[in-house]
Order: sequence, then C-alpha cells, then structure tokens
Amino acid sequence: MSYHSSNIVIRGEGTIDGQGDYWWKIKEDIPYGRPRLIEFMYGNNIEVTGVTLKNPGFWTLHPIYCKDVWIHGITVDNPFKSPNTDGIDPDSSWNVMIENNDISCGDDYIAIKSGLDEAGLKFNMSVSNITVRNNIFRSGDGISIGSETSGGVFGVYVYNNTVVGPATHGLQIKTAPARGNIIDGIHFWDNIIENAEDKSPFIYVNMFYDNSPPANPLPILRNVFFENIRAKKVGYAGEFLCLSDSPCTGIHLSNITVTDYKDTWKCQSVKNSDANLVQPDGLQKCFDSS
Repeated sequence: MSYHSSNIVIRGEGTIDGQGDYWWKIKEDIPYGRPRLIEFMYGNNIEVTGVTLKNPGFWTLHPIYCKDVWIHGITVDNPFKSPNTDGIDPDSSWNVMIENNDISCGDDYIAIKSGLDEAGLKFNMSVSNITVRNNIFRSGDGISIGSETSGGVFGVYVYNNTVVGPATHGLQIKTAPARGNIIDGIHFWDNIIENAEDKSPFIYVNMFYDNSPPANPLPILRNVFFENIRAKKVGYAGEFLCLSDSPCTGIHLSNITVTDYKDTWKCQSVKNSDANLVQPDGLQKCFDSS
C-alpha cells in the first residue's frame, strides 16, 4: 500500500502473488477485512504496466482517492469464483485509464466505486472520468459500476473490450437505496460479450443491490448509453430494475444484438428512455410499460 505518494511506477514482467487461498478459506472466521494485493491511497500520477497480479486476499488493484492513474498491459490471473477477487477497482478517483489488459478473476473484472452508504455520503468523493478500453476479460463477473456509489459516479467510458468469459454478467450498473447520490454519464460502446452464464443478463442495471435502510435522497441513475454491442450465450438479454420513487431516466440503447439467449428483457421503473435497432425485440415496450 502507498499513502499520499506521487509519481509512482510499477513496471516489469514479474509476478506479484498474494497467495490468497489462505484468506479465502478463513474469510467467514475473521473479524477484520482481507488484504488488497496493491492499493494506492491519496496518490497522483500512478502507472502500473507489464506485471502479472494473482491470488489477492481480496481485491487485486485498488486506487482509492487518487488522480491521474494509468493501468495498461498487465495480466490479472485469479481463479474463477475465488471470493471477491475483483480485477481493477478505481474508487473515488479521477482521470483513470485502464487499457490493453488481460483479466481473469473471481468477481468483477472492473468495479468503479465511490464509497458505501452513510460513510460514503458523508465523505462525498466522486469517481470521475474513467476510461476502460481495449481489454480482454476472461473468467469473471462483469464490467461494473458499483455497487459502492455513495460519492457519485460521473463520466465513465467503456469501449472496444471483449468479454471471452465465462462471465456471470457482461455490463452492469449496481447500486441500492442506501447509496444515495448520482450516477450520470455512463457510456458503453463497441463491446463484445461472448459467453455470459446461462442464468444471467448481459446488461444488468439494478438499484436494489442490498437491503440497507434507504438514503434521503435516494440514488439517481440517468444518462446511460449502450451502443454497437454484440452478445451471445447469455441467460437473458437485459435487466433494468430501478426504484419506483427514483426511476432510471435517459437509458439509451442503439445497435444492440443479442443471440443465443434464453429470455429477453425485464424492466421496472424506467422512464424517458429509448431502444433503437435492438435485438431481440421488445425493449422499448418493456421500458414504456415499466
């Protein structure tokens, strides 16, 4: 872990192995958290490139409260379903570029975060201007916003990525009534999802991610764009589950093709949204009737 440091570079062709199997076995029996493999806190001008990261006790690479971070050309190699072993988690950080990486993990490939519930609302530090591009994602859970979003999420750009799978989801946004704050300006385009598990949606938007007491005001989710995306071998095409007292607004899908699916669309409380050139059919009707 680094703390209040600047101009940090981790570069090379070596491997950092957290030997996380020990932590995975005792995770239910310890009264404290498990270790991240690499964590930067309050850092600026950070670069991580070339290395292989594997077997963290918890998350793999976690820049938190950081600015100007470049993560490129690394390999994350964690066992499928190893508990909570997210790949890269930019957290309440600004100006983060994640590109040209090869990621296998037990949880989210990427999880873009900004604080949890009351503590996150009080601290109120957003995550902003995050780019995820040109990556290969193998086994894992999905490219995710959240679920910790209490500082707000603004300006996320996810494009030219391939999810080889097996993946639990493809592209997902998850929050909860207790999170509060705003998620705004999320863009997914030119992504390919090749194999999401047969019970899962490839697009997953869920504002009911846990049952903690609701914040006041409730979270707001708006201005989300999905464009030029192909998916196959998925449980169902997509799920948009939003709050009746804080509906999702401005959800836009265009040129989306899903094949080899078991079910189509599920919608709840989605307003002022549109679907154009989307297969399978029925998403606009699903929005309009939600």
